[in-house]
Amino acid sequence: MTVRDDDAGRVEDALAARLAHAYGLRAVAVERIPFGVETDNFTAHLSDGGRAFVKVYRSGQDIERQIVRVESTRHARAHGVPTAAVVPDHVGRVISPGPGPALSVWEFVTAAPSAHPWTPRLAENLGLTLGRLHRVFANHPSARRLVPVRPLWWDRDPDRALRVADGVLRRIGEPRTSADAARREQVAIRRADLVAHAPGLTAGLPRVVVQPVHYDFTRPNVLVAPDDTIAAVIDFHDCIAPPAWELGRIAFDPLTVATGDDWPATALTAVAAYRFENPDLPVEQVVACARMALLQAMQSFFGVREHYERPDPVHQADLDGYWHRRWQMTRRLLGALADIEDALETSTR
Repeated sequence: MTVRDDDAGRVEDALAARLAHAYGLRAVAVERIPFGVETDNFTAHLSDGGRAFVKVYRSGQDIERQIVRVESTRHARAHGVPTAAVVPDHVGRVISPGPGPALSVWEFVTAAPSAHPWTPRLAENLGLTLGRLHRVFANHPSARRLVPVRPLWWDRDPDRALRVADGVLRRIGEPRTSADAARREQVAIRRADLVAHAPGLTAGLPRVVVQPVHYDFTRPNVLVAPDDTIAAVIDFHDCIAPPAWELGRIAFDPLTVATGDDWPATALTAVAAYRFENPDLPVEQVVACARMALLQAMQSFFGVREHYERPDPVHQADLDGYWHRRWQMTRRLLGALADIEDALETSTR
Protein backbone atom coordinates (compact mmCIF):
# COMPACT_ATOMS: atom_id res chain seq x y z
CA MET A 1 0.00 0.00 0.00
CA THR A 2 1.18 3.49 -0.88
CA VAL A 3 -1.09 6.33 0.20
CA ARG A 4 -2.04 8.67 -2.65
CA ASP A 5 -3.18 12.22 -2.03
CA ASP A 6 -6.66 11.46 -3.39
CA ASP A 7 -6.97 8.54 -0.95
CA ALA A 8 -5.84 10.54 2.06
CA GLY A 9 -9.18 11.23 3.76
CA ARG A 10 -10.41 7.67 3.36
CA VAL A 11 -7.12 6.20 4.57
CA GLU A 12 -7.01 8.50 7.61
CA ASP A 13 -10.55 7.47 8.58
CA ALA A 14 -9.59 3.80 8.18
CA LEU A 15 -6.49 4.33 10.33
CA ALA A 16 -8.55 5.94 13.07
CA ALA A 17 -10.84 2.91 13.05
CA ARG A 18 -7.85 0.51 13.16
CA LEU A 19 -6.33 2.38 16.11
CA ALA A 20 -9.58 2.09 18.03
CA HIS A 21 -10.08 -1.59 17.23
CA ALA A 22 -6.50 -2.92 17.50
CA TYR A 23 -5.01 -0.54 20.07
CA GLY A 24 -7.88 0.92 22.03
CA LEU A 25 -6.75 4.41 21.01
CA ARG A 26 -9.33 7.02 20.08
CA ALA A 27 -7.93 9.32 17.41
CA VAL A 28 -9.77 12.60 16.93
CA ALA A 29 -7.60 13.41 13.90
CA VAL A 30 -5.01 11.61 11.79
CA GLU A 31 -2.46 13.70 9.90
CA ARG A 32 -0.13 12.39 7.23
CA ILE A 33 3.61 13.16 7.58
CA PRO A 34 5.08 13.76 4.10
CA PHE A 35 8.27 11.74 4.66
CA GLY A 36 8.82 8.00 4.59
CA VAL A 37 11.04 5.67 2.60
CA GLU A 38 9.53 2.26 3.32
CA THR A 39 6.38 3.34 5.15
CA ASP A 40 3.60 5.89 5.00
CA ASN A 41 3.73 7.82 8.26
CA PHE A 42 1.02 9.58 10.26
CA THR A 43 0.50 11.50 13.47
CA ALA A 44 -2.60 10.42 15.39
CA HIS A 45 -4.02 13.13 17.66
CA LEU A 46 -5.66 11.29 20.53
CA SER A 47 -8.75 12.12 22.56
CA ASP A 48 -6.69 12.46 25.76
CA GLY A 49 -4.62 15.23 24.19
CA GLY A 50 -1.62 13.04 23.41
CA ARG A 51 -0.20 11.98 20.08
CA ALA A 52 1.00 8.73 18.55
CA PHE A 53 3.25 8.09 15.57
CA VAL A 54 1.84 5.52 13.14
CA LYS A 55 3.80 3.62 10.47
CA VAL A 56 1.81 1.97 7.69
CA TYR A 57 3.90 -0.64 5.89
CA ARG A 58 3.63 -0.62 2.12
CA SER A 59 2.64 -3.68 0.15
CA GLY A 60 5.56 -5.97 -0.58
CA GLN A 61 7.33 -5.29 2.74
CA ASP A 62 8.77 -8.31 4.52
CA ILE A 63 6.88 -7.95 7.79
CA GLU A 64 8.99 -10.54 9.59
CA ARG A 65 12.08 -8.42 8.89
CA GLN A 66 10.22 -5.34 10.05
CA ILE A 67 9.38 -7.13 13.30
CA VAL A 68 13.10 -7.87 13.84
CA ARG A 69 13.79 -4.15 13.37
CA VAL A 70 11.21 -3.22 15.96
CA GLU A 71 12.61 -5.80 18.37
CA SER A 72 16.08 -4.33 17.83
CA THR A 73 14.68 -0.95 18.82
CA ARG A 74 13.17 -2.45 21.96
CA HIS A 75 16.43 -4.22 22.84
CA ALA A 76 18.38 -0.97 22.49
CA ARG A 77 15.84 0.91 24.59
CA ALA A 78 15.94 -1.72 27.33
CA HIS A 79 19.71 -1.16 27.62
CA GLY A 80 19.71 2.60 27.88
CA VAL A 81 19.77 3.74 24.26
CA PRO A 82 17.18 6.51 23.79
CA THR A 83 14.61 5.28 21.27
CA ALA A 84 10.93 5.75 20.58
CA ALA A 85 8.78 3.22 22.46
CA VAL A 86 6.63 0.91 20.36
CA VAL A 87 3.01 0.46 21.48
CA PRO A 88 1.87 -3.19 21.15
CA ASP A 89 -1.61 -3.90 19.84
CA HIS A 90 -4.35 -5.44 21.99
CA VAL A 91 -2.80 -8.93 21.76
CA GLY A 92 0.80 -7.80 22.27
CA ARG A 93 2.03 -7.67 18.66
CA VAL A 94 4.56 -4.95 17.79
CA ILE A 95 3.19 -4.86 14.23
CA SER A 96 -0.53 -5.29 13.75
CA PRO A 97 -1.04 -7.35 10.56
CA GLY A 98 -4.55 -6.31 9.60
CA PRO A 99 -7.21 -6.38 8.33
CA GLY A 100 -5.79 -3.85 5.94
CA PRO A 101 -2.11 -2.94 5.71
CA ALA A 102 0.25 -3.83 8.54
CA LEU A 103 1.03 -0.98 10.90
CA SER A 104 2.98 -0.16 14.03
CA VAL A 105 2.25 2.50 16.64
CA TRP A 106 4.88 4.42 18.58
CA GLU A 107 4.89 6.90 21.41
CA PHE A 108 5.31 10.35 19.92
CA VAL A 109 8.73 11.96 20.43
CA THR A 110 8.70 15.76 20.51
CA ALA A 111 12.08 16.34 18.88
CA ALA A 112 13.56 16.54 15.39
CA PRO A 113 16.82 15.92 13.54
CA SER A 114 19.32 18.73 13.96
CA ALA A 115 19.42 21.17 11.05
CA HIS A 116 22.84 22.54 11.99
CA PRO A 117 26.47 21.36 12.13
CA TRP A 118 27.21 19.30 15.21
CA THR A 119 28.10 21.31 18.28
CA PRO A 120 30.76 19.83 20.59
CA ARG A 121 28.03 18.87 23.09
CA LEU A 122 25.90 17.19 20.44
CA ALA A 123 28.94 15.41 18.94
CA GLU A 124 29.75 14.02 22.38
CA ASN A 125 26.19 12.82 22.91
CA LEU A 126 26.10 11.23 19.45
CA GLY A 127 29.32 9.35 20.17
CA LEU A 128 28.11 8.19 23.58
CA THR A 129 24.79 7.01 22.13
CA LEU A 130 26.31 5.12 19.22
CA GLY A 131 29.00 3.62 21.44
CA ARG A 132 26.39 2.27 23.81
CA LEU A 133 24.28 0.99 20.92
CA HIS A 134 27.20 -0.94 19.44
CA ARG A 135 28.25 -2.29 22.83
CA VAL A 136 24.71 -3.52 23.47
CA PHE A 137 24.30 -4.92 19.96
CA ALA A 138 27.55 -6.90 20.17
CA ASN A 139 25.38 -9.44 22.01
CA HIS A 140 22.23 -8.96 19.96
CA PRO A 141 19.60 -11.56 20.94
CA SER A 142 18.40 -11.94 17.34
CA ALA A 143 21.80 -11.93 15.63
CA ARG A 144 20.97 -15.06 13.63
CA ARG A 145 17.99 -13.28 12.08
CA LEU A 146 20.02 -10.26 10.95
CA VAL A 147 21.26 -9.75 7.39
CA PRO A 148 24.98 -9.30 6.59
CA VAL A 149 25.34 -6.24 4.35
CA ARG A 150 28.33 -4.88 2.48
CA PRO A 151 28.22 -1.05 2.54
CA LEU A 152 28.86 0.82 -0.67
CA TRP A 153 32.56 1.41 -0.03
CA TRP A 154 33.05 -2.33 0.42
CA ASP A 155 31.82 -2.96 -3.12
CA ARG A 156 33.64 -5.78 -4.84
CA ASP A 157 33.36 -3.93 -8.16
CA PRO A 158 35.72 -0.95 -8.00
CA ASP A 159 34.52 0.38 -11.34
CA ARG A 160 30.84 0.54 -10.35
CA ALA A 161 31.11 4.13 -9.09
CA LEU A 162 32.97 5.19 -12.24
CA ARG A 163 30.16 3.79 -14.39
CA VAL A 164 27.63 5.73 -12.33
CA ALA A 165 29.66 8.92 -12.74
CA ASP A 166 29.90 8.41 -16.49
CA GLY A 167 26.15 7.87 -16.68
CA VAL A 168 25.41 11.09 -14.81
CA LEU A 169 27.84 13.02 -16.99
CA ARG A 170 26.14 11.68 -20.13
CA ARG A 171 22.75 12.71 -18.83
CA ILE A 172 23.93 16.23 -18.02
CA GLY A 173 25.46 16.51 -21.49
CA GLU A 174 26.05 20.07 -22.56
CA PRO A 175 25.02 22.14 -19.52
CA ARG A 176 21.97 24.34 -20.13
CA THR A 177 22.25 26.33 -16.91
CA SER A 178 24.97 27.46 -14.54
CA ALA A 179 23.64 24.96 -11.98
CA ASP A 180 24.02 22.15 -14.53
CA ALA A 181 27.56 23.30 -15.25
CA ALA A 182 28.43 23.37 -11.54
CA ARG A 183 27.04 19.86 -10.99
CA ARG A 184 28.86 18.58 -14.05
CA GLU A 185 32.13 19.96 -12.70
CA GLN A 186 31.47 18.36 -9.31
CA VAL A 187 30.77 14.95 -10.84
CA ALA A 188 33.88 15.20 -13.01
CA ILE A 189 36.02 16.08 -9.98
CA ARG A 190 34.47 13.21 -8.00
CA ARG A 191 35.27 10.82 -10.84
CA ALA A 192 38.88 12.04 -10.95
CA ASP A 193 39.17 11.63 -7.17
CA LEU A 194 37.91 8.06 -7.43
CA VAL A 195 40.52 7.22 -10.06
CA ALA A 196 43.35 8.94 -8.19
CA HIS A 197 42.57 8.03 -4.58
CA ALA A 198 40.03 5.23 -4.13
CA PRO A 199 42.47 2.34 -4.77
CA GLY A 200 44.94 3.64 -2.20
CA LEU A 201 42.22 4.39 0.33
CA THR A 202 40.88 0.88 -0.03
CA ALA A 203 44.32 -0.70 0.18
CA GLY A 204 44.92 1.12 3.46
CA LEU A 205 41.91 -0.41 5.20
CA PRO A 206 42.46 -2.93 7.99
CA ARG A 207 40.66 -6.25 7.97
CA VAL A 208 37.11 -5.09 8.62
CA VAL A 209 35.25 -6.15 11.77
CA VAL A 210 31.46 -6.58 11.55
CA GLN A 211 28.64 -6.93 14.08
CA PRO A 212 24.94 -6.00 14.43
CA VAL A 213 24.52 -2.25 13.92
CA HIS A 214 21.75 0.29 13.44
CA TYR A 215 22.88 0.61 9.79
CA ASP A 216 21.49 4.12 9.26
CA PHE A 217 22.65 6.06 12.31
CA THR A 218 22.70 9.34 10.42
CA ARG A 219 21.27 12.83 10.84
CA PRO A 220 17.64 12.08 9.78
CA ASN A 221 17.36 9.17 12.22
CA VAL A 222 18.60 10.91 15.36
CA LEU A 223 16.01 13.14 17.04
CA VAL A 224 17.69 15.89 19.03
CA ALA A 225 16.28 17.88 21.97
CA PRO A 226 16.83 21.65 22.24
CA ASP A 227 19.64 21.12 24.78
CA ASP A 228 21.58 18.93 22.29
CA THR A 229 20.80 15.68 24.10
CA ILE A 230 19.58 12.70 22.09
CA ALA A 231 15.81 12.32 22.41
CA ALA A 232 15.50 9.18 20.27
CA VAL A 233 17.24 7.06 17.68
CA ILE A 234 14.70 5.84 15.13
CA ASP A 235 14.35 3.57 12.08
CA PHE A 236 16.61 0.69 13.10
CA HIS A 237 17.53 -1.81 10.39
CA ASP A 238 18.22 -5.53 10.73
CA CYS A 239 21.79 -5.65 9.49
CA ILE A 240 25.29 -6.82 10.30
CA ALA A 241 27.93 -4.38 9.05
CA PRO A 242 31.16 -2.65 10.16
CA PRO A 243 30.61 -0.60 13.33
CA ALA A 244 33.60 1.61 12.48
CA TRP A 245 31.89 2.62 9.22
CA GLU A 246 28.77 3.64 11.15
CA LEU A 247 30.94 5.63 13.58
CA GLY A 248 32.66 7.40 10.70
CA ARG A 249 29.37 8.35 9.05
CA ILE A 250 28.09 10.20 12.14
CA ALA A 251 31.43 11.67 13.28
CA PHE A 252 32.14 13.01 9.77
CA ASP A 253 28.58 14.07 9.05
CA PRO A 254 28.41 15.82 5.64
CA LEU A 255 26.76 19.04 6.84
CA THR A 256 29.21 19.36 9.74
CA VAL A 257 32.32 18.72 7.66
CA ALA A 258 31.10 20.89 4.78
CA THR A 259 30.08 23.91 6.87
CA GLY A 260 31.35 23.46 10.43
CA ASP A 261 33.95 25.88 11.77
CA ASP A 262 36.05 23.27 13.56
CA TRP A 263 34.84 19.98 12.13
CA PRO A 264 38.04 17.95 12.82
CA ALA A 265 37.82 18.68 16.55
CA THR A 266 34.09 17.98 16.51
CA ALA A 267 34.67 14.60 14.86
CA LEU A 268 37.40 13.70 17.36
CA THR A 269 35.01 14.60 20.19
CA ALA A 270 32.42 12.18 18.82
CA VAL A 271 34.99 9.40 18.44
CA ALA A 272 36.38 9.91 21.94
CA ALA A 273 32.88 9.71 23.42
CA TYR A 274 32.20 6.57 21.41
CA ARG A 275 35.38 4.98 22.76
CA PHE A 276 34.30 5.82 26.31
CA GLU A 277 31.09 3.80 25.85
CA ASN A 278 32.53 1.10 23.59
CA PRO A 279 36.23 0.54 24.28
CA ASP A 280 36.10 -2.96 22.80
CA LEU A 281 36.17 -1.89 19.14
CA PRO A 282 39.78 -2.48 18.04
CA VAL A 283 41.91 0.64 17.69
CA GLU A 284 42.71 0.02 14.02
CA GLN A 285 38.99 -0.04 13.28
CA VAL A 286 38.46 3.28 15.05
CA VAL A 287 41.37 4.88 13.20
CA ALA A 288 39.90 3.70 9.88
CA CYS A 289 36.43 5.15 10.55
CA ALA A 290 37.16 8.38 8.67
CA ARG A 291 38.57 6.45 5.70
CA MET A 292 35.45 4.26 5.58
CA ALA A 293 33.15 7.29 5.72
CA LEU A 294 35.16 8.98 2.97
CA LEU A 295 35.08 5.95 0.68
CA GLN A 296 31.32 5.61 1.22
CA ALA A 297 30.71 9.26 0.33
CA MET A 298 33.07 9.21 -2.67
CA GLN A 299 31.29 6.23 -4.21
CA SER A 300 27.81 7.67 -3.79
CA PHE A 301 26.15 9.97 -6.30
CA PHE A 302 22.91 10.18 -4.35
CA GLY A 303 21.11 13.42 -5.08
CA VAL A 304 22.78 14.38 -8.34
CA ARG A 305 21.92 11.02 -9.90
CA GLU A 306 18.28 11.47 -8.92
CA HIS A 307 18.31 15.01 -10.34
CA TYR A 308 19.09 13.77 -13.84
CA GLU A 309 17.64 10.25 -13.84
CA ARG A 310 14.53 10.33 -11.66
CA PRO A 311 13.91 13.79 -10.16
CA ASP A 312 11.73 13.93 -7.07
CA PRO A 313 9.06 16.60 -7.64
CA VAL A 314 8.72 17.27 -3.90
CA HIS A 315 12.16 16.74 -2.36
CA GLN A 316 14.64 17.35 -5.19
CA ALA A 317 15.86 20.67 -3.79
CA ASP A 318 16.76 18.88 -0.55
CA LEU A 319 18.49 16.11 -2.52
CA ASP A 320 20.46 18.71 -4.51
CA GLY A 321 21.58 20.32 -1.26
CA TYR A 322 22.58 16.96 0.18
CA TRP A 323 24.69 16.14 -2.88
CA HIS A 324 26.44 19.52 -2.69
CA ARG A 325 27.22 19.17 1.04
CA ARG A 326 28.46 15.63 0.59
CA TRP A 327 30.63 16.71 -2.32
CA GLN A 328 32.15 19.43 -0.13
CA MET A 329 32.63 16.90 2.66
CA THR A 330 34.59 14.51 0.45
CA ARG A 331 36.89 17.26 -0.76
CA ARG A 332 37.62 18.55 2.75
CA LEU A 333 38.03 15.12 4.33
CA LEU A 334 40.19 13.84 1.49
CA GLY A 335 42.58 16.75 1.97
CA ALA A 336 42.71 16.33 5.74
CA LEU A 337 42.61 12.53 6.02
CA ALA A 338 46.27 11.99 6.90
CA ASP A 339 46.08 14.50 9.77
CA ILE A 340 42.74 13.09 10.92
CA GLU A 341 44.06 9.54 11.04
CA ASP A 342 47.20 10.70 12.89
CA ALA A 343 44.95 12.41 15.45
CA LEU A 344 42.74 9.33 15.77
CA GLU A 345 45.82 7.14 16.22
CA THR A 346 47.16 9.40 18.94
CA SER A 347 43.86 9.79 20.78
CA THR A 348 43.01 6.08 20.85
CA ARG A 349 46.34 4.72 22.06
